[in-house]
Amino acid sequence: MTLNHSAARGRCQTSVALLVLAGVFGVGGQAAAQSTPAETDVAARAERFRQCPAAGVQIHYRPVDGGDPASPGLQQVRPVEVWAGSAQWRPEPPLTDYVLLYPQAWTPLESLLSTHEDLRERAGRPLPTGSGRILLMEVINQFTTTVASIAAIRGGDGVWRIDRVEELDAGTDAPTFKAAAWVLPPLESTRLDSLLADPCLAAEPLHTAALTTIHVPRSYWLLEISGRDPSIRIGGADGGFGRAGGIRHLILTPRQDSR
Repeated sequence: MTLNHSAARGRCQTSVALLVLAGVFGVGGQAAAQSTPAETDVAARAERFRQCPAAGVQIHYRPVDGGDPASPGLQQVRPVEVWAGSAQWRPEPPLTDYVLLYPQAWTPLESLLSTHEDLRERAGRPLPTGSGRILLMEVINQFTTTVASIAAIRGGDGVWRIDRVEELDAGTDAPTFKAAAWVLPPLESTRLDSLLADPCLAAEPLHTAALTTIHVPRSYWLLEISGRDPSIRIGGADGGFGRAGGIRHLILTPRQDSR
C-alpha cells in the first residue's frame, strides 16, 4: 500500500485546526473548559467592557420570506449585519451576566499562525508579511468542511490588501484549494482603521461564541491582530458581534458594495 505523505500531513494539519477551534468553543458554541481566571478578574473585565459604547456590527435575526415570525427555526432566519451609525442600527441590548461573567469568555486564546502557514504551504501560497497584519482563520461546516486562511496587510500607502486561501473538503484524501486577493475600498479601509484604533476592541470578550444561541453554529473563527502591544486574539462563531465582528466582516470576502 502506498501512503501519500503529503495528503496525510494535510489531513493531520486540518484536523489540528478543527480541533483547536472546536475545542475552544466546544459543542453548540460554548467555550470548552480551560484554565479559569480569578473571579475578580472576570468581573473587572466585564465591567470594563460594559463602559464601552456599542460599535462595529450587530447581528439581527429576521425571518426569511415566508417564514413564521413566531417560530424562527434554523432554516427560517437570516443574519442581518448592521453597522454603527447606519439608519438600521437599534440600541444594542446589554450582554447578560451569563455571557460576560462566563470565565472562558476571557480566557486567552492560542495563536493559529502555524496552522495558517501549514495550510498555505500545501496550497503553494505563502502567508503575506507586513508590520500591520490581521489574520483570520475560519472553519466552515456546511455539508463539507472548508478551512480558510485570510491575511490583511496595511501598506505604507494606507491601503489594506487582503489575501485568502481556502481548503475545500478539508480533512479528506482529496482536498482542493482556492485563492483570491483584493484591495479594500476606501470606505471600508476607513472603517477597518477606525475599529483597530478603538481602545474598546481590547475590552471585548475573547470568546464570543456564547452569544450564538439561536442555532448550532456553522462556522468558527479566530481573529489575530498583530502590530500592537499586546496583540489581540478574539474567537467567535458565525458572524460574531461588535468591533471584532466588524473586522471579520470587512476582511472575510470581497464586498460588492461599500455601505
